[in-house]
Amino acid sequence: MKWATRQGIHIDRAACAWLIRREIDAGAEFVFVADPAQVPGEATGFDMRGVDLGHHGGDCSFETILRRYELTDPVLWRIAEIVHEADLDDERYDAPEAPGLDVVLRGLSMVVGDEEILALTRPLLRNGDGDGGPEPLISDDILHHEPPSPRRGARVLAAGLVLWGAPLAAVAALTGTGSVFTDQGLFFSGTALVTFGGAYAVLSYVAQQAVQTYGWLNPGEMVRGLALAETTPGPLIMVVQFVAFVGAYRNPGDLDPWAAALLGALLTTWVTFVPCFIFIFLGAPYVERLRGNSSISAALTGITAAVVGVIANLAVYFAPHTLFRDTHTTDWGPVHLLIPDPATWRPTALAITLAALTMIFLLRWSVLRTLGICAVLGLVATLIW
Repeated sequence: MKWATRQGIHIDRAACAWLIRREIDAGAEFVFVADPAQVPGEATGFDMRGVDLGHHGGDCSFETILRRYELTDPVLWRIAEIVHEADLDDERYDAPEAPGLDVVLRGLSMVVGDEEILALTRPLLRNGDGDGGPEPLISDDILHHEPPSPRRGARVLAAGLVLWGAPLAAVAALTGTGSVFTDQGLFFSGTALVTFGGAYAVLSYVAQQAVQTYGWLNPGEMVRGLALAETTPGPLIMVVQFVAFVGAYRNPGDLDPWAAALLGALLTTWVTFVPCFIFIFLGAPYVERLRGNSSISAALTGITAAVVGVIANLAVYFAPHTLFRDTHTTDWGPVHLLIPDPATWRPTALAITLAALTMIFLLRWSVLRTLGICAVLGLVATLIW
């Protein structure tokens, strides 16, 4: 039997598909359409406008399906509460798992297609209802209830500080406290300590300091470093390795430029990631307890809002350097504005930017697909012009 729903599936549609195959139609075939008018005549629509198996009376589609097919399993209704909060976030149910599930599905929707999302989310929901599968290596109960230990925390902190600081101290002793390596080690140690929100949040600060304060590279090179990080395997934060590599290559001191670049890149990678593991090992026993603390939750909400602004600032910083050849800074008291020169606009970069916006927001293509097409467009434009 065929079932139809909207393209770009999120948590409610993914959960409905799982429920349909588990309880209603084991051989269900799913069709994804852009508009309800495109639903095939032989298909049953769900979680879309104008269909019976959709949102009704404040219920999400998952709950509607449970009611229509008279499914009373309490485990399924508990899953329904989580799906409801992840989809609607109206605080009808106490479902602390919902925000995490929402983030996972949003992330998946940016990089894989609808069929892949169904395949990837099936194990999450199956394990939620206790339907088979191997036992986890570490019990979930242990993760939730293992008490924190001050002695363990002290050991983790001591070992982490030694691992973090020893290479930095050695570099400072061998190359001097004024060397580019010491500057990079201290700077990227600081960024690892004081930044929240992931790579996009920290890169605005890194770009400003690396370009304007230290002069390790120019704005155009910083943009290319970000593009390199976006299109290669590994975390986006590895753009800091590119910054350190270029900066050390141009300021090698008594070393060979290539050896200096390699040393700068390795040191920067080390001082960027070691603090992350220190925080993870120190904070893991407290995570479950902190999640229920309303004061901490309010503080994290404020940090999240600030991170959104920082990420927007990164886009504002990079856009003029990408779309225009020349820019200048205008100061009005405490306000510093980066003003592009309209006569130096880059038509190719603007065209590719508009194409990317169309693919992401109108066509709802995945990020990987959009990046690949934009890379091809840039290559073709370079070869032609």
